[in-house]
Amino acid sequence: MGDDASGVGKADEILVRTGRTMVPTPHAMKIRAQVHDLVHQAKQLLSPERELDLATLSRTFTLRWHDALATACGPALLAAVHRQAPGVRLRLMAEPGSETPS
Repeated sequence: MGDDASGVGKADEILVRTGRTMVPTPHAMKIRAQVHDLVHQAKQLLSPERELDLATLSRTFTLRWHDALATACGPALLAAVHRQAPGVRLRLMAEPGSETPS
């Protein structure tokens, strides 16, 4: 069992090509439960400890939109955000170079 150009030996492979598809190797099947546990642990570690409460959120967000889009959708977006997250402020700014021609 030699190493390929990437330095990964055949015993370390987790997928092999079978026709047009990739299938797990016996090694992959052997470590499947361990990998699942590690992914679950990482997800718990990186997930927020609590749900985001929009009613108490206090932030300012700046959105860069084409000015025509801000005019068409801005008022409805501002109203929806104010209803669900009263402490959130939105600043709608035109994208650079998106001025509407006269």
